[in-house]
Amino acid sequence: MHRITEGYGRRVSLGLAAIPAGLLTVGSLIVVDTPNSLIEPGKLEEGKAVLKRIRGVDNVDPEFLEIVEASGVAKEMKHPFRNLLKRRNRPQLVIAIWMQVPLLY
Repeated sequence: MHRITEGYGRRVSLGLAAIPAGLLTVGSLIVVDTPNSLIEPGKLEEGKAVLKRIRGVDNVDPEFLEIVEASGVAKEMKHPFRNLLKRRNRPQLVIAIWMQVPLLY
């Protein structure tokens, strides 16, 4: 392999990192909102229209009602992050944290 000399290595690595960053930026402009992200703030009709477009069928009522119900349940939950620290959730939390440790090294 040819070695990059005279201090260009940093510029090349940053330039190569700009390629996926640019693709992610363009992709984020193209991607539409999800039905769930529209239903949660109360934009029900827009959420239903997006769901119809994604599924490609007009009869999305059962799935739409399920999303609306799940959104309502999520709104009723107070302090969701505090619930993670409760005793009944601790084993799952510890396992999830320990699964990330190998990624650090």
